[in-house]
Amino acid sequence: MDRKTCRIFTLIFLLTTTAFILLIVSLSTNYWLTSHPVSVVTSSNIQGSHNVSSKGFIHFGLFQGTQSMNYGLGYRHTRINVATQAGRGLFNFGLWVTVIVCDVIATVWSFVAAGFAVLNAATKPIETVAGPLGLYLWNGLAVLFSMVTLILYVILFLSEMQYNIIPPEDKARFTSDGYSQLSYSFYCVLFASLLFSANILVVFVLGTRCTVVKRQAEDFNEHAADAGVMMY
Repeated sequence: MDRKTCRIFTLIFLLTTTAFILLIVSLSTNYWLTSHPVSVVTSSNIQGSHNVSSKGFIHFGLFQGTQSMNYGLGYRHTRINVATQAGRGLFNFGLWVTVIVCDVIATVWSFVAAGFAVLNAATKPIETVAGPLGLYLWNGLAVLFSMVTLILYVILFLSEMQYNIIPPEDKARFTSDGYSQLSYSFYCVLFASLLFSANILVVFVLGTRCTVVKRQAEDFNEHAADAGVMMY
């Protein structure tokens, strides 16, 4: 294998490894969603009624999160178990589980793709799943499950999470409707899917180049054989 081809496979490995790290970050961090819920309660005194605003901050990932709510005497911090919240009906439990499964599968395929990128960089690529064809397959599966993860979570967010992520015991005082947004853990999956797509493009360019080189070599061998026959 020439140095240029080796460098291309090394680039693919680096891109895939970066995507793998991003997916690990998405699974292990608690910032898929952030919210700044507010509550306006009416307080009465001798001067009349007036509104008192209390604020909070909620963030969570696929498994854990934190809730910090100000009830008027400072912030009270509480750990969030996302499975428990989903089980209490805050959002669709089945859809949440599917998001996790797809994200894990995308991470597994990214690890496989990185391994085969090393194999191709260290050895001569062959026309099987161990070669460039395999890089198409592994990166394609990784980008597929990454995109499914993103689409399902966006559906979950738009259909339920953007309207309410407040636990039932705080729902009478606080609202998160219009105060929630997707955060960096979600975007890690998006960037990872872009890197997988870039890998597929690089493999395509490399495959085209290899095909051209192979045809040139075949043409050269054919001309050499013809010349040998004529000399004979």
